[in-house]
Amino acid sequence: MISDDYKILEKLTCNGVPVSESTKVGIGCSRGSVSGKDCVVEELSMPNCGLKEIPNALQELTHLKWLEMYDNYLVEDIAPLGKNKRLQYIDMTNNAVHAMGKVEALVADLEDLEVLYLDDNPIDQEECDQLKDHLKNIRPNVSLRCMFME
Repeated sequence: MISDDYKILEKLTCNGVPVSESTKVGIGCSRGSVSGKDCVVEELSMPNCGLKEIPNALQELTHLKWLEMYDNYLVEDIAPLGKNKRLQYIDMTNNAVHAMGKVEALVADLEDLEVLYLDDNPIDQEECDQLKDHLKNIRPNVSLRCMFME
């Protein structure tokens, strides 16, 4: 039987190729398999997929805990990821994320979040430090890394 998550994967693309067929994309299933089309997706790695925004279909992966979207062109509105309530790890390294208010909103929505990587985004050290200070108040256990670009 085709899982709901597999149907969602069919809506996602990496450089125009469905993620279920892309060799760039990594998919981790808690049960089932991608090849068996019965995967329950807990991990998704979509590096260098040419993404400029968070795909709507991604929000439907309700079991997602681990998300890597580094080396894309994601600009600012990453807040839609807040609908993925189980997310614990997000790597957004080397994108164009710069709206710290949107990042703060995302972190506030994700109670299970443990790690957020924003390295090599257009965030200066002052913004990074302010975000870290803010996180100490709302999510003290979140490890934030946002080494600024030079």
